[in-house]
Formats: sequence, structure tokens, C-alpha cells
Amino acid sequence: MIAFFTTIKAQNPSLLQEHTPPEIKTFVENHFPDGQIIKYKKKVDFSRIKYEVKLNDKTELEFDQDFVLTEAEAKFFLPESIIPDKVLQFIKTNYAGAKVEEWEKKSYGQKVELNTGLDLYFDHQGDFLKAD
Repeated sequence: MIAFFTTIKAQNPSLLQEHTPPEIKTFVENHFPDGQIIKYKKKVDFSRIKYEVKLNDKTELEFDQDFVLTEAEAKFFLPESIIPDKVLQFIKTNYAGAKVEEWEKKSYGQKVELNTGLDLYFDHQGDFLKAD
């Protein structure tokens, strides 16, 4: 198994800014306006590339090779702007007041973890599957 890792940490902010793809920088600026990227890692495994990003508030983001968000985890809660609309509306309707701490794309669809400890599962279109 061949893997290639590039990790850049905040000890050298100019290097971090230089190597973080503009798509990721723009995503962070749009959805985490007070967030700063403190760690960036590019992982290459055969033909798959993924990007891992850590923000100063301990939020962790993962993007695929097309810079599409595939996973997000926050210490407190994620901004609503990164949660797919249909999923977000389901949560607001059925779990009023609950906040999303983690969101992830899975092979079957999507998984959401709420601040109540409840896990919700959705298909790729955002239709509810089950709660756990």
C-alpha cells in the first residue's frame, strides 16, 4: 500500500496558507468566518486523495479529491450552512433545539450526530432512515 502525506501546521502560517487549496480556504471563510486553519493534511492513497483540515476551535473537516465536504466534526456544534437542507429541516422539525455536532457521508448516505447523543441516518437524498 502506497500512501503519501503532506502535513502543514500553524507553526508556519505562510506555508499553511500557501499549500491549503483555495477551495478549502473559501469553504472555511464562508462557513466558519471566525475559524482559522491551524492544520492541513493531504493524503494520497493509490488514486484517492483526501484533505483533512483542523480549525482553531477544534473543528475537523475532511474533503474528497474534488474538495467536496465528506465529514465534519465540531467540539460544540456545526454551522447549519454545511448541513444538507433536507437533513437540517428534518432535524429542526423532529428534534427542535438540537444541534449537529458531527456530519458524515457514508456509503449508504449520511450520518448525523446530535448534541443530545442521538445518531440519525439518512440516505443520499436526505430522506430519514433511522435513529440510534
